Amino acid sequence: MSFAASYLAMVSDSPGRYHFLVQKATGAWFVSGEAARFLGLPKGCDGREAGTFFREKLRSSSAGPARAQALRLLDGDKEDNAPLPLWLQTGAGRERLAFFFLETLTDPDTGEQYLAGCLFPSPAELPYEPVTGLPGRAKLLSDLAARRQQGPLPALLLLQITNLSELTSCYPSAFVTDLLHQFAAFLLHDSQTRKLSCYCLGSGRFVLLGAALCPQDLADCFAGLRARFLRGIPRGTAAAYPELGGAGLPAGEAFWPGEALLRTLERTLLRRGAGRDFVLLEKDEAERERERQVLLRSLRRDIRAGCRGFRVVFQPIVEAGTGKVTAAEALTRWHSKRFGEVSPGRFIPLLEGSPAFLELARWIRETALTQAVSLNLAYPGIRLHLNVSDAELVREDFAEVLTSCAARTGFPKDQICLELTERCRLLDPDALSRILVPCKKAGMTVAIDDFGTGFSSLSLLRKIPVDVIKIDRTFILDIEKSRRDREMIRSIVQLASGFGGKVVIEGVETNAVRELLLSLGADAFQGYLFGRPCPAGELAQKGRAGKICGCHPGPFA
Repeated sequence: MSFAASYLAMVSDSPGRYHFLVQKATGAWFVSGEAARFLGLPKGCDGREAGTFFREKLRSSSAGPARAQALRLLDGDKEDNAPLPLWLQTGAGRERLAFFFLETLTDPDTGEQYLAGCLFPSPAELPYEPVTGLPGRAKLLSDLAARRQQGPLPALLLLQITNLSELTSCYPSAFVTDLLHQFAAFLLHDSQTRKLSCYCLGSGRFVLLGAALCPQDLADCFAGLRARFLRGIPRGTAAAYPELGGAGLPAGEAFWPGEALLRTLERTLLRRGAGRDFVLLEKDEAERERERQVLLRSLRRDIRAGCRGFRVVFQPIVEAGTGKVTAAEALTRWHSKRFGEVSPGRFIPLLEGSPAFLELARWIRETALTQAVSLNLAYPGIRLHLNVSDAELVREDFAEVLTSCAARTGFPKDQICLELTERCRLLDPDALSRILVPCKKAGMTVAIDDFGTGFSSLSLLRKIPVDVIKIDRTFILDIEKSRRDREMIRSIVQLASGFGGKVVIEGVETNAVRELLLSLGADAFQGYLFGRPCPAGELAQKGRAGKICGCHPGPFA
């Protein structure tokens, strides 16, 4: 049996995985039956056709930068990688999240090199975690639901190898895999002696589900596990030594859905603070999580009901020297029947990363462009600032959808300014630049929102075609007293001027601050001094009535 055939015969027995080999020298593909069924490969498809077919699946998916990285891996740019999340169109014709893994193997008989890869579903869909073979997230949630029917939930102990990403970046993938296997075997043996159930959530996270353990029992259990595990593994270099953190929930204190419970435990572990290896999920945090879940369900319900309770308002952006309204930012507001008026700072983070967020974003875009037509009549040439998320940008048809939406509503596309939120700035700068090219060709401008906060950096300005820098209001809170803050604003203004960009300063509320910022060279202002966010009709009416800010701005009448 050939190396390729024996490899596929071996790995095809793994449940839930779809495997393939690529011969480096010839580019020939060997695909297992599971992979062929998953991808919908036509019967009689030879190796080369299989490779072309798979690449086309990747190109037609909505994976964005991850898809581009997967294609580079197939072309041999890198030998191995951590699993990449990809949306692939399956043989059934629907898009499905899969994880893509690739590494280099050598045929021991011929010396031929192969790229060995696999596709496997999201760990949430698998009954077993694919690396360790332990029961996975889906099995844990199923067991939690079953236990919930029987009475109060037992205690949970979340364990994580906290420096796993560092180990992955410094050592071969085989080393990290062996470490995970060792830890999984250790936990399985230890949990059986304690009559605990053991699960793996992936990325070095494990869960023990126990009986009636009190807070002190959980802390003692973690300390004992940690000490025994670290004593039992060969100690290598300091960098290769695993670090263990934990978070626990005592028995009987879980009263919200299982998935939310796991996410809360994971967040609790991340927030454990320096010098703390173990933390307990406290009752007040549990209450906050319960409220959060109720709010999230209300959000999704209203979005499914045609974005019920949502509205778009517009805040003017004025020219610094004249006070003339030159732009307006479209902002979202939500009034819930249950919670009343909910701040965007509260509901937007809840939605980010979910399909409901994309649905809301489409509604906001359509509504804002439709209503902005009246603003363009009252303020000819006004520029509309639209906040865009990373989830929108990575879709290949983003520019096309936005352009067709502008044409449909009648708002000029070359008067649209895309404001990149903080999550957008987490994307690879080169990929982000490529994504924005069709938008720039359509005449749109690009702004970095809240520059200087979060993950914004000068490297973005070097690689991304930015036209506007928006400085967050936190930079001007002490500007009348702080010389350092004034010099920082002046430097950013000079930096933007150097590449032909403009600076908009947010949060301007007094004339004294306005005069000071004007002396520092700011191009435009946004804040309550010039107008609070209001409906498009109200802002347009003020423009038609001549109630613009003028040279001595004050709040709108």
